[in-house]
Amino acid sequence: MAKPRLPVSLTEPGERLLVWANIAPEGTVLLASTHAMYIPAVGDITEPIRVPWVQIDRATWEDPEVVVEALIDGVARRWRISLEEPGRVPEVVRERVMATIVFSEHVDLLEGAGARIVGRRGDADAPVEWTITFDPGLDPEDPGLREMAVHALSDLRESLGI
Repeated sequence: MAKPRLPVSLTEPGERLLVWANIAPEGTVLLASTHAMYIPAVGDITEPIRVPWVQIDRATWEDPEVVVEALIDGVARRWRISLEEPGRVPEVVRERVMATIVFSEHVDLLEGAGARIVGRRGDADAPVEWTITFDPGLDPEDPGLREMAVHALSDLRESLGI
């Protein structure tokens, strides 16, 4: 198979293709670049999607599928993409997602329960983007919990100088 090309209309300056794999049985290709994962039009995806590494919350390999969970425009998305011959795709995807994490810590908010605070950055010049994920069983809409979590985030940012 010839080396595929990144979709020019979606690509950022300086971005380059790292690895790719055929998606079974569609005959399309999953691309992984220096900046993002490119998911082609498969299943419920009607147009190719560019997902920057910083937006991917989790990516796991469950042979023969790569499972990707991302937050895109405030909407949680999840894809299971079956790869014919994954090659280095799982390794590169994991490395790229992990490279965006600047800081990750679990903080206690209530006795025995809390939230994970994660700071991520797409590249060295980008600002750190923070997310708060509450433990199962905690209501993320509870104003008291949100206030405690935001306070914990503020304390962490101050201690880190970020």
